[in-house]
Amino acid sequence: MKMFRNMIMAMGLAAAILFQPSAPASAKIQRDNLPSSIETGLQGQNHIQGVAFDGKYFYVSFTTRLMKYDIDGRVVGSVEGLTGHLGCLTRKGRFVFGSLEYKDDEIGKGIRRRLGISGDDDRTGFYIAIFDTRKITRVGMDAEKDGIMKAVWLKEPLDDYSAKAGGHDHRYACSGIDGVTFGPSFGEGGKAEYLYVAYGIYGDTTRCDNDYQVILKYDAKDWWKRLAMPLSQANLHKSGPKAPLAKYFLLTGNTTYGIQNLAYDKTSGKTLPVSGGNSVGLYKVADVVIDNGFRFVLDPRFESADELPATSEELDSANSELATQMAKIAAGYDFDIAPIEMDSGGTVSFSDLKVGLYLVMQAKQGTGDSKFEIAPFLVSIPYHNPDGTWNYDVSAQSKPITITWYPPESPDKPVKPRKLPQTGQLWWPVMALGAAGMAFIIAGAAMKRR
Repeated sequence: MKMFRNMIMAMGLAAAILFQPSAPASAKIQRDNLPSSIETGLQGQNHIQGVAFDGKYFYVSFTTRLMKYDIDGRVVGSVEGLTGHLGCLTRKGRFVFGSLEYKDDEIGKGIRRRLGISGDDDRTGFYIAIFDTRKITRVGMDAEKDGIMKAVWLKEPLDDYSAKAGGHDHRYACSGIDGVTFGPSFGEGGKAEYLYVAYGIYGDTTRCDNDYQVILKYDAKDWWKRLAMPLSQANLHKSGPKAPLAKYFLLTGNTTYGIQNLAYDKTSGKTLPVSGGNSVGLYKVADVVIDNGFRFVLDPRFESADELPATSEELDSANSELATQMAKIAAGYDFDIAPIEMDSGGTVSFSDLKVGLYLVMQAKQGTGDSKFEIAPFLVSIPYHNPDGTWNYDVSAQSKPITITWYPPESPDKPVKPRKLPQTGQLWWPVMALGAAGMAFIIAGAAMKRR
């Protein structure tokens, strides 16, 4: 399935090698001389998932080991001793990057059983393993002891994996991380300098928050020197970035595994920009009273909607359904706060708002190669943080419920636009927005309680 021209997402278990479309100028082997396949040999009970190629050698992940092959399929070296799951691979310079999971679920326990590791202690952690390929010179090299591998801890996927949402375990049904690739910023093109990391997704048709594929964006420049540390698998470290640069949600409907492999297609150089003309406006649907507690006082226009939750925390789980009800009512009224058009980065800022509960709605769809239908959602100003403090400067984001992409080339015959199925329910607060990085920033600075 091809979501964007510059991203190829392989859903399900990897079963084939994906060759990069070009090799570096220093490579000794030309594209035309690449074999259609290489014989890797069996590697115990492990399976192939990730493959990277540096123009001379292939690097292949087999669950708990990394193999290095020459162009004829001869083994040059291997990195062993991993007790977690090594997944998709990508390359940057002399380094190979791979997703590395340590989980206390059935997959993680199964790996430890096969390796003869006893103990039921929770070793959950998600990392980007970084291998210095120049040092992989022989078979049986140790991932911990031979100085060939470091790892960077990723906090964001662990937070989602550990959190509950809507009565379910694992926010967004995050099962960990799988697909990784380097690519440019969405909508900008240029050098493939950012690292994109895709979630694995638990398949479950009884929930809707897993209808989205989740991709994180990181600046991985100099990670080997700045953040990467040797990994002691008996005592997992937490050296890594505080947060991703961006978080993207791609609506696909329910899948079984999520994005297992991810690759940037350099041949087209196309990305999906935010179209011009997208705008959003606000309705104030309730006042917020914060004397002697906190409560919403509903605007009479919206009395036919379901009863408002008592607190902003309870609003989290009811947000999507309630916002949809209110949006149907609001369609008969003008916006209370006039719509503002998104900038080229997909950001809209409303300032000097009074305290209250606001309904955010799309006012106008953009025109161009891509169009976004943005789901309505509710924002409380102030928002009651889990630590008991009040936040009056709220940064709120929502996922688009449909994404339609119109190919920029004019076909010989009219074609039906590719439209992803509308199946998802949205969860609040969503920490990042959509396929092109759209975001809404709502600031309630005018009436901060003193």
